Amino acid sequence: MLLIVLSAMNGMTGIVADLFNAIEPDLKITSVNSKYILNRADIDHKIKLIPEINTVSYSLEENALIKLDDKQAVVNIKGVDSNFKSLTRFDTV
Repeated sequence: MLLIVLSAMNGMTGIVADLFNAIEPDLKITSVNSKYILNRADIDHKIKLIPEINTVSYSLEENALIKLDDKQAVVNIKGVDSNFKSLTRFDTV
């Protein structure tokens, strides 16, 4: 019985990890001092000088409150640019 439960949990962990890896980038640059990256052109130029980086995608994340009738939930909304689809396996999620 314990073996079956552990096996099922191992399978579920793999599924969740695959879903997470499908939308998370290999490298993520975030702003430390503000909510947004203010000198985007300068950073974009420096990133493009790195030969191992082929494509860059910008995104914006924010918490939001969703309400439906008497229910509500805090969610994370992510806005992405047109390069996002080419960098992720989002269509497989």
